[in-house]
Amino acid sequence: MTTMKNNIILVLLALLLHSCNYAQELKVNSEIQDFFDVKGNVKEITTTKKIFTTMGERKYESKTTFNKEGEPIETIDYDENGNVESKKPWTKANENDFKGWEVKEVFDAQKRLIKRTKYNNGKISFENYYKYDLNGNKIEDFEKINNEKTEFKYINNLLSEEITFIINKAEGNKFYWYCKKKFSYDEKSNLTEMIVYYYPDDKIMKGKYNYKYDSKGSLIEKIAYVDNEISEISTRKIVYY
Repeated sequence: MTTMKNNIILVLLALLLHSCNYAQELKVNSEIQDFFDVKGNVKEITTTKKIFTTMGERKYESKTTFNKEGEPIETIDYDENGNVESKKPWTKANENDFKGWEVKEVFDAQKRLIKRTKYNNGKISFENYYKYDLNGNKIEDFEKINNEKTEFKYINNLLSEEITFIINKAEGNKFYWYCKKKFSYDEKSNLTEMIVYYYPDDKIMKGKYNYKYDSKGSLIEKIAYVDNEISEISTRKIVYY
């Protein structure tokens, strides 16, 4: 690879998995596994969500099935009474789904990504610049279009992530939005806890997430807290081939 190499690639799976259900044709297994946070050859995931509000507890359930190649087939959503609310088939993306989107990537001599530009119909939508430490860990992600900077600090595993979002007002003033996330991991490098702060002094914890995994490393439970109160419990029953 030359010192600076440009690659034009199709927009990533995550850009499509927003409001519609798609499965990308290439690298589908690893990308789908990352999206669903699973390991191994998954046949079925049944997710139960309990949401706690001032109006009481609400419960929802969904079931997603997969083929033996790791591609999702269908997601069925159930209402609070266990009745089928909707069925959403997953379909392979085609060229029309990606039309207008492209990504240009630049790498340094160590084959590290240092710039990614995302275009929509020829117009730049996102332009990210990346910096690394001497160990090759990413320590900064600066998105130029929205003026958003994310800094990463490491102690063994990723320890914390700081995000500063800056809005330039017409009067010339700047508004800063700050968020800091701290992460904890188990001996298998699975994320077990994420704590969210909205202020640089770290004195006010606004949110917390706890995670559990099965023996294969697939996520089976996530508990969300807001202001030290449980706001949502999500559990998953995973069936493998």
